[in-house]
Amino acid sequence: MTCAAVQNEEEHATTDYEAALASFERAAARTILTCSDVSPDDWVAHPRPGKHSMSEVLEHMSLANDLFRSVLDRFRTSMARTQPYSSLEDDEIAHLFERVHEPPGDADPSGTWTDLHEALRRFQDSAAGVAACADLGDAHMRIRGASHPLFGAMDGVQWMLFAAAHTERHRSEIIGVKRILAGRAP
Repeated sequence: MTCAAVQNEEEHATTDYEAALASFERAAARTILTCSDVSPDDWVAHPRPGKHSMSEVLEHMSLANDLFRSVLDRFRTSMARTQPYSSLEDDEIAHLFERVHEPPGDADPSGTWTDLHEALRRFQDSAAGVAACADLGDAHMRIRGASHPLFGAMDGVQWMLFAAAHTERHRSEIIGVKRILAGRAP
């Protein structure tokens, strides 16, 4: 590869933070698509006793997005470190959910998001709030971080990866609810 080719590749390279943001945005878009064809009855139906409805799952996702945005937004003014913030590898982030069975309880759904279109709008707004932190940039986000109550210290890039993994995990939960409801007797 020539020096010019390397320079061109570097100019167009996606940073870790841009890639994490793109992953989050794709997961959010897939979530909206997954929910868009749900009937009003199925939207609020509980697939089994003690299991969340799709409306409750999306409400939880939106509340969590608001928490993620709050964490990421604080990085604008937080002190930078001279060393990496996290001891986790980026590749571990998507698998953190396998380490715990219960969330910390900071984003429990109320069960009041019964209107599908309003819930999707609120989810879209919450996802846009997370994506709005994109202007912080890769270098800024690698030297700033915050601790998660269950998983410990994560830098800003890892928080964005976590937001993407969280969104995809709960989209899978919505898909599971849809499958259960589709299989019930008429």
